[in-house]
Amino acid sequence: MYSCSLFGHRYIDTKEDLYQPLFNIMENLIIQKNVSIFNFGTKSEFYDICYDVFMLLQKKYKHIKSECYLCNSECECLKNESSKYQNILDKISKLNIRLKEFDKINNLSSSNMSGKWAYIKRNQEMIKNSKVCIFYLNQDYEPPLKNLYGSKILFHTKSGTPIAYNYAFKLRKSIIVLNNYLN
Repeated sequence: MYSCSLFGHRYIDTKEDLYQPLFNIMENLIIQKNVSIFNFGTKSEFYDICYDVFMLLQKKYKHIKSECYLCNSECECLKNESSKYQNILDKISKLNIRLKEFDKINNLSSSNMSGKWAYIKRNQEMIKNSKVCIFYLNQDYEPPLKNLYGSKILFHTKSGTPIAYNYAFKLRKSIIVLNNYLN
């Protein structure tokens, strides 16, 4: 039983192009490489795409499981708790919001890290616990401008995806770059 972690940028321009290649890659990992656990982070359009693909695959491959790695004050829910929280959310929100459900949640908020460093630490834990890592790396991607440390100047912070890629490479993990499968 092996696991695969998924990494990509927070914002993605062409989401539709990613679904089919990602589906094919993940299905191949299930069939050929015995991957049965898929590790997810949070706060990213890429994770949303991966979750949608995972849910489709789980209908066909009932044995596969999802794990979510949280840091800071993030919140996701376990499958057996989702209906309770969904009812509460429906009562207090006028928006049609659907909770993501996971088989296991790994909460890293006790790591005493904050900000960007918490996500880097989270990604490193995901990589350590994986045999395979899938990356979506847009070379032209720049994170949104941020006002750092109360400064009046806006900065581009470094994207966590290439930081995670370099860490996975350093640990000699099996790396799949989704971009190589796009038309």
